[in-house]
Amino acid sequence: MRALFSISFLFCCLLLNAQGTSNEMDNIYTPPSASIAGSERTSSKGDISDGPKNIIKFSPFLLSRSIIALEYERFINNNFSARAGLGYSYNRDYVYLLSTDAFYDLQSPVKSSLNLQDIVVQGTFLPNSSPYLSAGLRLYYDGFSKDEFNSYFDINSRFYTNTYDVITSAYNYGTTKVDLQSTVLNMSWGFSSCTSGKIPSSHDFYIGFGMRIASFPAFKEAYIDVNGSTETINVATSEKIVVYSPTILFGYTLGIGW
Repeated sequence: MRALFSISFLFCCLLLNAQGTSNEMDNIYTPPSASIAGSERTSSKGDISDGPKNIIKFSPFLLSRSIIALEYERFINNNFSARAGLGYSYNRDYVYLLSTDAFYDLQSPVKSSLNLQDIVVQGTFLPNSSPYLSAGLRLYYDGFSKDEFNSYFDINSRFYTNTYDVITSAYNYGTTKVDLQSTVLNMSWGFSSCTSGKIPSSHDFYIGFGMRIASFPAFKEAYIDVNGSTETINVATSEKIVVYSPTILFGYTLGIGW
């Protein structure tokens, strides 16, 4: 009986030893998870994306600025994208029109006999062929994926020109065409939701702030004789007036991706 117990104990020890050796061999010959042959491959979320690489976007809020435009967004990788927009300014900027009274004094040291308010408020808007252009870069904090809220930080710039017909001579209602060139630098925060489907759609909601830099030719007063009386006229010069004004951004953008 004692001999049988000894043989059984020895058999159990050999079995446990064989099992441990097998586990060690498995650890040696199992491919690491980072290798091509491994059963698992590790990757950060920023390197994986099921979202579209290209998106065409339209912002209905630009219509409040009398601008109609489309924007193209191209993803450099899952966290960064570059954007470019092209459009047309079809009427005066009514939002800017409301703010000229508050900011027309915030101008460069060059003085003008006609200020920004005289041009934007009293001038007649003239359609022109000058396009609306925009460009920007966007950082998605956690990458960009479908069926998720993708938060982002955005910087962009906008360029466009409005042309006004301004009365510069009161005695015969003489007018001068004035180009008001606008450059707007913006920073914004928001989130983008991208839907699944054969044609993915994106929905951006954002808020931010920026600075508008508007420039136009400086005018100086000149005097002419009209039938023995002296009349004052405003004459455009080669100098530029530059006016700075802050902007506040909030809005929504619809996109179609592929």
